[in-house]
Amino acid sequence: MPEINGKAVVLADRLPARQWWTLYPKVLEIKAGDKLLDKLGWDTSVEMCRSLVTSWEFEGDPKDAAAYEGLDFVDMVALVTEVFNHAIGLMARKSGDNGLGE
Repeated sequence: MPEINGKAVVLADRLPARQWWTLYPKVLEIKAGDKLLDKLGWDTSVEMCRSLVTSWEFEGDPKDAAAYEGLDFVDMVALVTEVFNHAIGLMARKSGDNGLGE
């Protein structure tokens, strides 16, 4: 379970199909050395977090897009990075099962 600024964040162990149908191509565009926030933008970053954060110790419901508006910027950057890396890890582990890999 990752921690962001001392607050526990629980991440899902699967990529919800409906949300990731549109997120997947955007995530695949990210290459090593890219600035994650520039590539993803706010809306995609929040949608990605909403899809994978199941609970957290921050205020608000992580499924509510408005809850992300109140986060500290540094916490949001760390959260987006953690969620992105988690998503990539999930894709890598399951790529042999679902045709995501080459």
